[in-house]
Amino acid sequence: GYGGKTTAFVLGNISAWLAVDQPDVMLLMIGINDIGQGSSGEPTGTEQNLSNIVATVVSQSPNTRLIVAQITPYATYSYSITRYNNYIANTLVPYFAGLGKYVTTVNQYTNMCFPGTTNINSALFVNGLNHPNNATYALMAQTWFNGIKALSLPATPQRTTANPNLVI
Repeated sequence: GYGGKTTAFVLGNISAWLAVDQPDVMLLMIGINDIGQGSSGEPTGTEQNLSNIVATVVSQSPNTRLIVAQITPYATYSYSITRYNNYIANTLVPYFAGLGKYVTTVNQYTNMCFPGTTNINSALFVNGLNHPNNATYALMAQTWFNGIKALSLPATPQRTTANPNLVI
């Protein structure tokens, strides 16, 4: 992870990272810093950057299973975050999944809400603004884990004969 970075930063580096890391599974939660740094309520630039990030992943690393998170809220309601999350869940992920790409989503927003609602629970923020407390990080980890468990992954890694300790 890269704290405090924006979608533009990730977009500018994703190709190089993919070339080096060659991930099987990628967890992507990005956008809150863009929205916090001056979005006017219409996070279209953030949406476009995210779309370009996902397009880069699916074209450069087509077997990577990409889970895009609907991002956590601020301690007070933000229309920009709601709009961005709706874009992820209702436009971005269905578009790429419809092309047969390995792109899914998880909802990290509701981990910061009162149970069974979308009403933000400000007591779950350790800094009173945007960072979850430890208990909420545990909920977020469980959400990621559930997203990973739901993926269609190859059953058994294959081994090469050149280096029997190398799993590919």
